[in-house]
This record gives sequence, C-alpha cells and structure tokens, in this order.
Amino acid sequence: MFLGLDGSTQALKASLLTSTLDVRREVAVNFDADLPHYKTKGGVHHGPDGQVHSPVEMVIEAFDLLFNRMKEQGWPLGDVMGVAAAGQVSPLLSLWC
Repeated sequence: MFLGLDGSTQALKASLLTSTLDVRREVAVNFDADLPHYKTKGGVHHGPDGQVHSPVEMVIEAFDLLFNRMKEQGWPLGDVMGVAAAGQVSPLLSLWC
C-alpha cells in the first residue's frame, strides 16, 4: 500500500493506493467547511494589498483532522510502504519537508 497526500489552497486529501495504483480509500479536509473558525474563503485570507496566505495553524489542524479521520475509518496504515506528497500551498510544502 502507498499513501498519497495532496494539498491545495482549498483542501488536504489523503489516498490509500495499492501497488497497481488502485485507490482503496480517500478522505479529505476542506479548509472552509471543516475548519470554519479560521474564516478563510477558498482556504485563504486576502490581505489589503492583494496578498493571499493560508494560516499555518489551520494546515496543522487539517493534518490532525485528516489523520484522525483515517484512524476512525480503520485505514491499514501498518501496510503502507511509501508516502508521496504534492502541494500547491507553500505552508503545506514547508510542513512536509
């Protein structure tokens, strides 16, 4: 089994795949819907001069929520032989590195 993590500006997603890339399970955390206390729109805050950023604390909480959902759903994480991650948001990439 392989674990794929994908981060975008709107969500954090995990996929559990077989060695032939068949998707066995998927789960996601939508930043706006699942973490509304950060008051993001599209997963970001817009600054007065056009800056766009995602709260780092939100991303950390999203990882906790994602992994808790995987645990609650009984994902066989002991069978995972490799992890791949992709992301479009710099806070996500910073956390994964």
